[in-house]
Amino acid sequence: MPMPTEWPSSTLPIANTSHFGSHGPLSAHLIGVCGAGMKALAELLDGLGWRLSGSDFSPATMAIEALVQRGLVFHHGHSAEHVPRDVECVVYSPAIPMENVERVEAARRAVPQYSYSQMVGRLMEARAGVCIAGTHGKSTTTAMVGWVLSHAGREPSVLVGAELCGEPVDATRVSMDLASSSISSERGGVSPPVLRRVSDPQEPGGLRHPAQTGIAGADAQDSTAELSEAHRSGWAGSGELFVVESCEFERSFLDFSPRYAAILSVEPDHFDCFADLPSLVQAFGKFAHRVTSDGVLLVRGDCEAAVECVREATARVVTFGVGAGCEWQADTIRSGPEGVRFRVVCRGETWGEVELKLHGDHNVLNALAATALCAEIGLTAEEVAAGLRSFPGIRRRFEVVGERNGITVISDYAHHPTAVAATLKTSREVFGSRRIWCVFQPHQVSRTLALMEDFATSFVDADEVLIVPVFAARERVLDEPFLASQELVRRINACGVSARFVESLDRIKATLDHAARLGDVLILMGAGDIDRALDAN
Repeated sequence: MPMPTEWPSSTLPIANTSHFGSHGPLSAHLIGVCGAGMKALAELLDGLGWRLSGSDFSPATMAIEALVQRGLVFHHGHSAEHVPRDVECVVYSPAIPMENVERVEAARRAVPQYSYSQMVGRLMEARAGVCIAGTHGKSTTTAMVGWVLSHAGREPSVLVGAELCGEPVDATRVSMDLASSSISSERGGVSPPVLRRVSDPQEPGGLRHPAQTGIAGADAQDSTAELSEAHRSGWAGSGELFVVESCEFERSFLDFSPRYAAILSVEPDHFDCFADLPSLVQAFGKFAHRVTSDGVLLVRGDCEAAVECVREATARVVTFGVGAGCEWQADTIRSGPEGVRFRVVCRGETWGEVELKLHGDHNVLNALAATALCAEIGLTAEEVAAGLRSFPGIRRRFEVVGERNGITVISDYAHHPTAVAATLKTSREVFGSRRIWCVFQPHQVSRTLALMEDFATSFVDADEVLIVPVFAARERVLDEPFLASQELVRRINACGVSARFVESLDRIKATLDHAARLGDVLILMGAGDIDRALDAN
């Protein structure tokens, strides 16, 4: 049986200017459609009128079920029969190997196959790409840029690796008398093997983006609210801009050729791809070189590694940050119960004021980057300020999800020492003297071991730390997830912070029920499945 190979991007059906398609709605089968990036891509293609099917070992989430309502045919599990007979291309997530039965079937039938990043790169050829890269802040900054541009009526297409939140919850004012039932899972039960369209996507009442309705101005602001309420991470617009979160993993961002780009920071990470910092800097340098010569490349001016990446860029380089000499800076930063405000300074002159519903110095930097990039694209200070003021945030980034037995519960994606420390610092600023529990699930044994010392010192703002076994994504392991986490516990305790090892997610509830008390704050932290800890039996 023939095995899949990579096809050149020129075999993908050529796109026209407005809808990426040359002969009406195109079709694609998405393998691994429940993944964050693939789900966002499905939402975007659906908005462009593509006919879609998809499969995943994971059951359908609420987001996938919403896509089913709009026409996606979803299969739970993988089978050669899931590849439609008349499909024009297959798109697969980074987690799907060549040996996957659906990829093998596509190869047997000579159906063109594309990785997620190859497909996005091809789509970008018809638009002006806006790519946000960096070790930290990619998802939030990408969502900010996409939201602000949409709010301003520019109608971009957007791909983010995280879902928009609904109306943000004020973490300091959550009622203390909610029962544990306030915490609910959105994953639901196991879906049927096949979900098919149950309603016409053109029927009244469905979510419509300005690209589909032709609305702008105040109506565009209403549409961004709809995107938030629907927890979208991908959407299609009729404008020329295509905003994409651009990840360095497997050097996938080298499939993009943007007109505008940002490198937010560069720190050692993804040790299964990059042996050391120089190899990572080299990859980011190649990404910087892919920004078109008539474009703009925004870089964190006070991050030495990030600056090193842009030395050979042909695009115009613009800097942002808090260090002296950065062209775009945040000044007069004021934090309060409802978020943060700051003054934007551009090349020594006041450019505008920004008000966020988010907390933390890291979000000041994210918003500053979004501001600078949107300004370079052509938005006014008033347009940027209005968009950021209404930005709801994204899920699992210091997201207050409710309460359990009088304990405020927050979900956060931090899985790198810098992000862990930033999240806990923000928690201390927001909650003051309240006792903070951090339940941390390390992500990948390789990352945990390589950054062990940095991880050990990143929990200083927590009162109690619970460490569960490492989530060993893409790794073949035996007892390493347990041993690495146990060693991390020893290192954290040696730093003077109370930490203990919990052998499984289903023990978290019992541990907290025994030791936590009314008024405590609980942060479920990590990039694996730690957010399910309170749902475990």
